[in-house]
Amino acid sequence: MFKILHPPIKPLVLYLAISCIILSFTSFKPKTEPDVYVVGSEDRSAVYWKNGIKTILATGPVDATATNIYVAGKDVYITGYTRDTTGYGTAKWKGCYSY
Repeated sequence: MFKILHPPIKPLVLYLAISCIILSFTSFKPKTEPDVYVVGSEDRSAVYWKNGIKTILATGPVDATATNIYVAGKDVYITGYTRDTTGYGTAKWKGCYSY
């Protein structure tokens, strides 16, 4: 039923088994999902979403819309426009602050 391995083969089989186990533990890297950013407007306010979490950029008597987003490390830069009774204007934000 069971065949006994010859003595020189036993160490080789044991070496290969240990090597595979060590390789599987050292090459394991957890997967990290990329962040997803979306810009736009909601209820006349400029907003952006990071992984589905909304951040309001501008509120008040003017309409505002975010149109572009750039992410550098932990800094988030957003551009867009505002509209009030006098017309349209450009807008830019870093995080949730206008500058």
